[in-house]
Amino acid sequence: WLQQRSPCLESKQRSAQIACLSDRYRERLAALEGGELVACAKPRLTGKSFALACAALNNKLQLSFTLARQKADSEATLSKLSVVKAGGNPQDFTVDGSIPFDSLTTALELVDVNFDGFGDIKLATQSSAGPNMGYTYWLYAPKAGRFEASAIDDQLSGFDIIPAPKSKTITATGRSSCCSWNSTIYGWSGNTLRTRSSSDTMSFSPSSLLGLKASDTLCGSQTKHFNDAGLVIRINLELDSVKDFDPKGDNLCDKQQLTAQGNLLAKLKAKSYRLDAKDPYHFSVIFLQPQKDVD
Repeated sequence: WLQQRSPCLESKQRSAQIACLSDRYRERLAALEGGELVACAKPRLTGKSFALACAALNNKLQLSFTLARQKADSEATLSKLSVVKAGGNPQDFTVDGSIPFDSLTTALELVDVNFDGFGDIKLATQSSAGPNMGYTYWLYAPKAGRFEASAIDDQLSGFDIIPAPKSKTITATGRSSCCSWNSTIYGWSGNTLRTRSSSDTMSFSPSSLLGLKASDTLCGSQTKHFNDAGLVIRINLELDSVKDFDPKGDNLCDKQQLTAQGNLLAKLKAKSYRLDAKDPYHFSVIFLQPQKDVD
């Protein structure tokens, strides 16, 4: 853990030092409280190639990892992940990804995403200009005694991934655009990860609402609720009105958009759902016939 913490002090920017140290101490506390932590040494460079050695702490399988490929400027290109279980043979996985070289030592995590009591591999394999990250997952199969590739990569990516063992759900948050954030809650149905609800905050296009166009924009938040077939059964809307506009403050939409929003709400009448309204700007759209999500 000291090998992982010490590089935080190499940055010349105090804010970067604080952010890095905060992450390392948070992870260490989680490990001491019984969570799983992957600790990585400083990457070993040979010319443009690197090798990253990591070990899992507080893990019943006693795992060690090696991540390798090459460094180009400030980017690390990933191509191979090797996993060794104590007393077992290594498993080699092909990896296709590129992340900042400075992020290597924190790119690998063990997270029990399917709540079976075993840590699953979560590897950062893609970064963006915003805070979102793309991840590749390998789930541990207890009967086979090995990690297996998963199809949940596209679902469990974004700014933050938070499993909730008590409810057996996983929340993935991320930025949808410059002016919109999203949050999706997933749950398992057998071996399939299904969307339970998804929320958009700030400005969004409510394409799933009949009577509105994809080009229409609402300001506030919407939360969609899904059935096991992946169809929308209810949408909760909490919207801003023109009276919420602050000429001197930050606003989700300008005054013209908020004025138009009142006109858009007038279109949401007598479609294939009913409205359960607290007030004109806080209400639920309940679909009489579940609808496909078209956003």
